[in-house]
Amino acid sequence: MMVYSLLSESYESWLQHRLAFLQRGIYHAYMQHKHGRSTLKLSSDSSSLAVRSDEGSSSDTSENKKLFTIIQPMLVYTGLIEQLQQFFKKGKSSGTAKSGEKGDSGGSLEKWEIEMNEKLGNMKEMVGLSKDLLSWLEDMTSSDDLQEAFDVMGALTDVFSSGHACCEDFVQAAIHAGRS
Repeated sequence: MMVYSLLSESYESWLQHRLAFLQRGIYHAYMQHKHGRSTLKLSSDSSSLAVRSDEGSSSDTSENKKLFTIIQPMLVYTGLIEQLQQFFKKGKSSGTAKSGEKGDSGGSLEKWEIEMNEKLGNMKEMVGLSKDLLSWLEDMTSSDDLQEAFDVMGALTDVFSSGHACCEDFVQAAIHAGRS
């Protein structure tokens, strides 16, 4: 659904749904690990990683590191979608297309669709995107904890505006919400 949003929704629509995508992705990554379907291999003692049932703040740094390791690939994936959403749909376009222009199928295109089409055809911008994405990926994969990862991926505001005092509590809540 996240990839599909690149082709079907405006950036504004993505922003409205980004938090839900992030929460479902966290839950999915955790459940994949819990049921042994994850490609991530942690030490044998990590299989006992339990999700807290209380809503207090997280204090066990070892458990937080394990949880971060489990969900970091999903954070990279969601952050990559965010980077692509921003590149293709946000900011000024280099072309002169106007909203409402006819597409190849004869239908009217929205402004974000026109901007995306123009950027796809601009090799200089696409090369710049690849360089930016490599730099972003390096920052993302070198993140040491959840807060740094959420900050790099551009979702830290979402995490704190959802009513949680720390990133670990947000992740725990996402896992618990997915179970319901």
